[in-house]
Amino acid sequence: MLIVRPEQADDAAAVRAIVTAAFAPMGFADGTEPDLTPALRRAGGLALSLVAQYDGILCGQLALSPATHDSGVAGWFALGPLSIAPGKQRQGIGTALIRAAQGWMAGQGAAGCILLGDTGYYPRFGFLPKPMHAPRGLPPAHFMVWSLTGQVPPGRFAFHPVFGAA
Repeated sequence: MLIVRPEQADDAAAVRAIVTAAFAPMGFADGTEPDLTPALRRAGGLALSLVAQYDGILCGQLALSPATHDSGVAGWFALGPLSIAPGKQRQGIGTALIRAAQGWMAGQGAAGCILLGDTGYYPRFGFLPKPMHAPRGLPPAHFMVWSLTGQVPPGRFAFHPVFGAA
């Protein structure tokens, strides 16, 4: 049975292990991914951290942090990292985490969410490639936006400063 719930303090070690294992085989990973959620938490920039449990064992984690925009418009979040334990990938766990995060954002009255990620995966959740809105210095081809209103303000987004420090 799959359960998605907010991360608890005693989940930290398991979450770190999941993030480390999930990003280890990724050619684009730089090794800082396991430090992002704890760094966001320390900096007061962790809006939401969800975990997935399958049969009582943690197997996934998703973090949301505030995102900013050149225009100053508020209500945007950044998704990442999203990590699923390698043995549990392609079983709907990432989908459950993303859908739960989207529901949480809708409940918060959010404007939308940004991410850097696989353009073959995230569009199924309503994320659209928006290279012209990518933060400076990041790969625009992998930048995507999900807007709850259907509108994306002109200009560029930025991730929480923790991402640049990682």
